[in-house]
Amino acid sequence: MVEVDHTTDVRRGKLGLYEAWGFPEVLERVGLSLGARDGTGPDDTPWLRRHRAEGRAAGRAEGRIEGLVEGRVRLLNVVVQKTLASRGIPAADVILDAHDLADLKDEDVMDALLQCRDAADFRARLQ
Repeated sequence: MVEVDHTTDVRRGKLGLYEAWGFPEVLERVGLSLGARDGTGPDDTPWLRRHRAEGRAAGRAEGRIEGLVEGRVRLLNVVVQKTLASRGIPAADVILDAHDLADLKDEDVMDALLQCRDAADFRARLQ
């Protein structure tokens, strides 16, 4: 038995089923061997090249968004700590995460920092 359609999985879990039946998955190994022999790889196939490029572009876009979110969280935590400390408000336990900041504008955080009486009031103002 040979799996011919290696690009789709219309029957979920078919590779696990094939393995349970004792059929080794050979297509990838055969493809790698032939590619090594001929000096070709996945990007030499137009469909795979386009598919891989789309995947890389999506991954880069997701990574940029994650990086921006992480950078914002880091920066706002520094601003929160320094601002509260400069106002004489103990803030060792005030650490914001992405969930805390999801629906807040930076201006909302600054307003809460400048108007709060203590760390608990700061947290309450962010709600």
